[in-house]
Amino acid sequence: MLRKWFKESGELGATLQLSFWAVWLSRWAKEFQSKAFRARKKGDEYDRKKEQFYQSKNSVMELLMLSPYTQLSFYRPPFPHKRFNLHFCSDHYDRWCDLREFGYMSKWDYFDMYQKEITNCEACKYDQINDYYSLYYLSVKSEEVDDFHFSFHIPYPIGKNTFPPKHELKKVFHDEQEGIFRFGRTLFEEEKINFTEREVWKHFEDAREKFLLYFPSSST
Repeated sequence: MLRKWFKESGELGATLQLSFWAVWLSRWAKEFQSKAFRARKKGDEYDRKKEQFYQSKNSVMELLMLSPYTQLSFYRPPFPHKRFNLHFCSDHYDRWCDLREFGYMSKWDYFDMYQKEITNCEACKYDQINDYYSLYYLSVKSEEVDDFHFSFHIPYPIGKNTFPPKHELKKVFHDEQEGIFRFGRTLFEEEKINFTEREVWKHFEDAREKFLLYFPSSST
């Protein structure tokens, strides 16, 4: 793959090489996130490794923006905002309690049913983080090598201070998947053998250094 990529150009080869190893950073991050979710022991260790891999993957996304082969878009899911600390006024609280007599209903279920009414109520209160669940969508591809295409998602709260404003980007639509991850996956068992943690870190660092030879970054 490297011979084919670099035969076209050094810039393209370095971009695709770094993207390739960013995929394995992302999958190892998801692997440890999944382990931490299920863990009875070593949960803190798995969380630490998850953050280490995710931080490195996110740093790669910032570097890839230096390449002309990178495109950035914005994905907003059907329910993009995070709402919390919900408190009803006495009237809405009583009405929520009345409905709960017919079966379980969380306060957020009730909020969704009467969102417009509760939002306009001056006595009901809640906090909201806009676009908390929205994502930047970073795509790496070239017509010169059309059989390879890399894509990544970056949470809006993580990328908003690095990437362009969301209103300046093309909007994309995705079908989200079921399970713990909205996009992407963990590692298959054979991949853990072929792409070990140690090997991924080694090749990632090599790819990063090579990329910076073609695309020097003022932040490194």
